Amino acid sequence: MKTSWQQLTFTLPDPFAFDAHPTMCDFWQMQPRLKQALKSYTHEFSQSSLMLICCQDHHFYRQQIAQLLQERDVHAAVIEQASPESLFGHHRYDRGQVLSEPGLLAQLHDGIAIMPASYFIHQPQAWDRMKALLSSKQLLPMVSGAHFGEMIQPELINLRLILTGDRYQLAEFEQLEPDSNSAEFNYGEVEADIAISAQSLPCFHQYLRTLAQSANLPYFADHTALEAYLRLGARQCENQGYQPLSPLWHQAWLSRCAIQSEGLLIEAKHVTKALAQKINQESYLPLRAQQDIKSGHVHIDCENEAIGQINGLTVIDIAGHPRAYGEPSRISCVVHCGDGDISDVERKVELGGNIHAKGMMIMEAFVSAALNLDQPLPFSASIVFEQSYCEVDGDSASLAEFCALVSALSQTPLTQQIAVTGAMDQFGRVQAVGGVNEKIESFFAICQHRGLTGSQGVILPRSNLENLVLSQELIEAIQNEQFHLWSVEYVEQALLQLTGCHFAEGDDCLLEKIALRIDMLNQTDSHQSCWSRLKNWFVHS
Repeated sequence: MKTSWQQLTFTLPDPFAFDAHPTMCDFWQMQPRLKQALKSYTHEFSQSSLMLICCQDHHFYRQQIAQLLQERDVHAAVIEQASPESLFGHHRYDRGQVLSEPGLLAQLHDGIAIMPASYFIHQPQAWDRMKALLSSKQLLPMVSGAHFGEMIQPELINLRLILTGDRYQLAEFEQLEPDSNSAEFNYGEVEADIAISAQSLPCFHQYLRTLAQSANLPYFADHTALEAYLRLGARQCENQGYQPLSPLWHQAWLSRCAIQSEGLLIEAKHVTKALAQKINQESYLPLRAQQDIKSGHVHIDCENEAIGQINGLTVIDIAGHPRAYGEPSRISCVVHCGDGDISDVERKVELGGNIHAKGMMIMEAFVSAALNLDQPLPFSASIVFEQSYCEVDGDSASLAEFCALVSALSQTPLTQQIAVTGAMDQFGRVQAVGGVNEKIESFFAICQHRGLTGSQGVILPRSNLENLVLSQELIEAIQNEQFHLWSVEYVEQALLQLTGCHFAEGDDCLLEKIALRIDMLNQTDSHQSCWSRLKNWFVHS
């Protein structure tokens, strides 16, 4: 089904009163679950000594936690960088005297230390000492010189600990402390996004205003500017119905917009300029990839027809680069006489990941079920990402690979004016994929460079429609019917758009063509030599 341009980006719910100023909305009002978890952790009857909080590894979040606890008269302090000696205290022997240097933890009696989990990940011996402190309530300072260590008496300290870190860091900490996910420890997390609705938007609107005020940044001039900004958030979340909650993310973007407005109220044009500048700063690698296609070094056809070839869409994520970007990739399939094996070249040369291999197996299972053969398919196939020299993973190309296979088996050409993204299950349903915006925009850029024909576009899963937050230039091309998006629920719909033929309905359907080709091969197989069969296959290919 062709997608209308109105579905392609975020728009403000109607009605929305931009000038209405509800009560101030701070960080903790947007994090009610974490706030409740901290309240439970600090309750007088709580017996838990450790709490893990999943959040970005940044001082801002630890400071917010400390401020909330201090407002509740809980003695809490953030400890960032500290040597084990300064953390636990240090005793040393000098000229017959024991010199004591109290540590930071000694100052937190009946309090809570807030620390990054990465501290103990990098210093596991410090965790052993901290774990002993939490369980025994005895602080044993570090000593210089084992000959007087037995003279040092532990100090009784009632201390609790909050560790913060992202999911990867908490998983690594769990390797260090397997009991960290047990019932005796508390858990909370800073939620990354919020669902936007007519009910939640006013509060979120005021949350942004509060963030701007706290950072001494200008706010938006009107609802048009706010809507343009919220498109950035929806794109970040890859969902039209969600917005990011990270204060760091918002303050960074508000700062970029303020630079464009020169400190005055932010208008929609300032948001657009800020986005364009950021894209330009990060565009070296994406533009180089596009230039390879435009110059012909990487072959992508977006005008003709071809058998067994299709334009797939990939997302490139390079370490050290700030954002992922889309790139078209030609997927090709050839078939030959064989035992029904569908060969995944990427997997065989160890350039295909496990999820990609899973997608290939699902596709193969659907083909076998659709053909309903009482014997193995007399063809073997080879599927490959052409001119791909790095690892391919994910199942988002399985729909494109399936279409290329059906095209090769039925000897039916696929239009090269349409690129395809989508995963599929064993029943032929098309499932959602990630990075859909980057994928669509990358193919549009190539088609636009070569000249839009009015027939070009992208096939995507219908379940991905809510993830679309496309560039204004692309939306205008779709609005003017120069470029198209087709959302599909089943593989049959994709094949009909690509070939003009039904998959399993009618006398001239694709399955019928494949069955006729199998019958022809079986008939010639009974009385022709191997050389004749090979020659006949080339003639019909």
